[in-house]
Amino acid sequence: MKLGSGQSGRWLLGYHPMGYQRGVGLLEVLVALVIISVGLLGMAGLQARAVKSERDSFNQTMAMVYGDYIMERVRANAEDPLAATLPYRIGNAVIGNPGTDCDLLAADCTLAQRATQDIFEWQQQVRLNLPNADAIICLDDTPFDGTSRVNAAGVTTLVDGCSGAGTNYAIKLFWLNNRFDDATGAVDKSRLIMEFVP
Repeated sequence: MKLGSGQSGRWLLGYHPMGYQRGVGLLEVLVALVIISVGLLGMAGLQARAVKSERDSFNQTMAMVYGDYIMERVRANAEDPLAATLPYRIGNAVIGNPGTDCDLLAADCTLAQRATQDIFEWQQQVRLNLPNADAIICLDDTPFDGTSRVNAAGVTTLVDGCSGAGTNYAIKLFWLNNRFDDATGAVDKSRLIMEFVP
């Protein structure tokens, strides 16, 4: 290109007399990357929260299913569901294996043995499918109490709140939902309590 009068060599080195720039500068690309990164991090946080909410909802639904299951077992197995000999009344957090299989048609089981097996199998299923769960059934005239708390060392403190009085049963299910107390590192378990007349 030929230099005219009054023109300098700057025009030859890429300077344009109109003063505009063609292309994208490095700074604009970096700003765009920062904005996109912040947006993607926000989306990842929302996804993690959605997964946790879905898991919490699933646990709540499973607790309701297990509550209905033991309620129906009590009604099906007990000729006198308020009899003092039935373990449904007691509120034991853990019942050991009864050692008999009362599900077999040939099994000659008492109502107390059948009830013990019901509670044992129910508690096993609850512990298998709900995280760090406690499952209790008892007679209770103040059913909507009871707590279960896990300390920082992972030890559970269970207060079932079963009074052993009244004519209604309470089903109390507690499970871990990972909502930690910042001060102590402990957590209160989520709970579902159902009251029913046998």
